[in-house]
Amino acid sequence: MQPRLSSAKALLSLVVMGVLWGLQFSMLKFAALSEAGIIDILMLMLVFLSLVYSAYVLYVGDSLRFPASWIPFLLITALLGYVLPLGITLLVAPYIAVGTISLIACLAPIVTVALALAFRTEQVSASRVFAIVLGLVSTLLILLPELQLPGLGALGWMVVALGIALVYGIEPVYVHARWPAAMTSPQLIAGEAIAAAVLLLPFFLLQGNPLGLLSLGRDALWPLAVYVLAGIVETLLYFHLIRTTGGVFVSFGTFVSLFAGIAWGMLLFSEKHAMHVWLAVVFLIGALFLCSRSQTREARAGDDGVAG
Repeated sequence: MQPRLSSAKALLSLVVMGVLWGLQFSMLKFAALSEAGIIDILMLMLVFLSLVYSAYVLYVGDSLRFPASWIPFLLITALLGYVLPLGITLLVAPYIAVGTISLIACLAPIVTVALALAFRTEQVSASRVFAIVLGLVSTLLILLPELQLPGLGALGWMVVALGIALVYGIEPVYVHARWPAAMTSPQLIAGEAIAAAVLLLPFFLLQGNPLGLLSLGRDALWPLAVYVLAGIVETLLYFHLIRTTGGVFVSFGTFVSLFAGIAWGMLLFSEKHAMHVWLAVVFLIGALFLCSRSQTREARAGDDGVAG
């Protein structure tokens, strides 16, 4: 049985995790603004992550041998957890503020709840339905002002960016439903990164210059290095908190990452946001709070059932 963290240490770990997650969007924007191609950036990132996470698996005593029956699961989670969301982020980052990307990405829990209700894997409740409504209002507050700008502003890129929330929202539903019984969390972390690198490899080779990674400039390499380091610490904190505090507490990291992403954008890119963006943040906080409260009630009900 894992020892429980003190409340102060758990809160500090949660804040650090959220701040690092928010920082990653800024690093992706820096990389996207460099002269490096999206596939090159992704490939180098996934190679680094695969090596580090594989070393972690061996360090904790797990195996890097993945049965054939796990391969489809790992490929799908790699697509949902790495290739699609990171690719979309790099694609839209030059055209959208980091704070806006962070806000859109934080809609993922709302997508997860909506899918869970649609497929009846969770009970319909007023709080969950209201959370989805608030999430939709937040989305509209971000998108609709762009209709008033010449050429519709960045509306097209924002619609594309909604794919980040969509795939991040689908991933936990799929992982929960299909996680192989014998697979450990470290194996999932490493296997997902390795599978993502394998998925991307054919597209990388088709570019015709595999050695191009060796010539990436500093403007691409330093944000990738920070992204990878932040991702490693964030992932380890996430699973550590899951083991020591439970999933409900970890879900509050989304609140931290939302404000962290906006703050990093303001600090590193001097971003300023209009009133409708801050209003969207308020609605999203309400939606996330309702989702978290719903999770808390379920956890308490489960504890009562076990105790009974």
